[in-house]
Amino acid sequence: MPLATHSLSLTDGTTTVSLVTSSIYLLDYTPRTPTRKDDEWQDITESATVLVQAATSALAQAAINSIEKLLRKAEERQPNTGADRVFVTYQMSNDAAAWRSEVLAGRVELGDDAWRHWNTKTVEALIIWTRRYYWEGVEGELPLYSYTTGTTQTGGSTVTNSGGGGLYIIATGTTGVIPAPVRLEMANNNGVSVSFRRFWLSLDVFAGATSHTIEGEAAVGVGYGGSTPADANSRGGYYQRITWTGAIDHTNWINWTLSSAVLATLAGGRFRMLVRFANIPSANTYIKLALKIPAGAAPLTTIWESGETLLSSAYPLQDLGTIPLPPLGLSAFDDIALILSVRSAGTANLDVDFFALLATDGLHTFEQIGYQIPANDKIIVDGIDRRAVFFQYLAGKQLSIYNDNPPHLYLWPGRNQAIEILFDEGGTMMITRTLSVRAYYRPRRLTV
Repeated sequence: MPLATHSLSLTDGTTTVSLVTSSIYLLDYTPRTPTRKDDEWQDITESATVLVQAATSALAQAAINSIEKLLRKAEERQPNTGADRVFVTYQMSNDAAAWRSEVLAGRVELGDDAWRHWNTKTVEALIIWTRRYYWEGVEGELPLYSYTTGTTQTGGSTVTNSGGGGLYIIATGTTGVIPAPVRLEMANNNGVSVSFRRFWLSLDVFAGATSHTIEGEAAVGVGYGGSTPADANSRGGYYQRITWTGAIDHTNWINWTLSSAVLATLAGGRFRMLVRFANIPSANTYIKLALKIPAGAAPLTTIWESGETLLSSAYPLQDLGTIPLPPLGLSAFDDIALILSVRSAGTANLDVDFFALLATDGLHTFEQIGYQIPANDKIIVDGIDRRAVFFQYLAGKQLSIYNDNPPHLYLWPGRNQAIEILFDEGGTMMITRTLSVRAYYRPRRLTV
């Protein structure tokens, strides 16, 4: 290729060594194509041939050493994720900006005649590096549509902690060739300090890129005692109370209808089922979920059933595991019934506010281990730099106070998609709590 019209360099963000300058001439380089093994992309080892030419032998030596130092720094960084990363960057003649790929290791090999030609101050060298399998473009902020406010904007979009209050990204917002991680900056915009604790971040790419919730009070068949008390602290202003007397063992049930239209949107995906209880369940309460047909007050045939889950008597927001919707991998289905049954040793109530179906095209959970987040401070979930979740003061200082459970969310290029965020405050979950969210993204490609 005509090398003079392209650029190639090594950089750690502070020190940059160009491989196409007057003292380092790029003779040959082609970005190699990654391969896949066990359904995963493999990092790449490749090389660039350069001619080092300087006014003195000492300057030629310094140029070679500058490359070696950056390659060595790349190796040293791998076990120390807090250190600066080293990148190889390149820009094709038609690119508006450079693309980067993290260097993991490397070395410089001098040409066979380097010793003989050293005093001519001209040395050919082969620079060999191992890098990530992808190239990243320029970072930019994504416009987000907020289901809470009904507006699309950068600079912060509001998400409400009530299920169905996610953020929508239009297909043209994400470019590139392969999925790429997002960095989310979530500011506490509640006006007071908040004791955030457990977070669920979900990405929906294939199920309509929207929010999926089921209201507790929408139950159509109640095999227990039941009522729908009004409650200003519940989503929709009501919740479904399930009441039983004495010991029970999944002999009764309550159900909700999942319509064929909803199931067609869910497209046979697997969803993480979260449930918010208006009041924390009693100790030693077990539940099962099932899908049955036909829908309505008297479903008969079970087409899917979960294992038994012991509910926590400490949290109102609880994770019930993964459910296929619709089951059997079908993309269309008739109406079906979502069944909940209970096992308990004694009389109690179960107060269902809502179910949230979180798509598992991406799912990232983490827990704040203490502390309060002051008003306007941020929780940062940085997938771009692959860092653990951290809390950032307004003053710019950072503190890691999270038990993190990666992977981060990866956005898909050219797809409509939605991010759902739910969180609790330990023993409470306020559905009126909000976050102001900003999303940043670097598109990824494999070659050019």
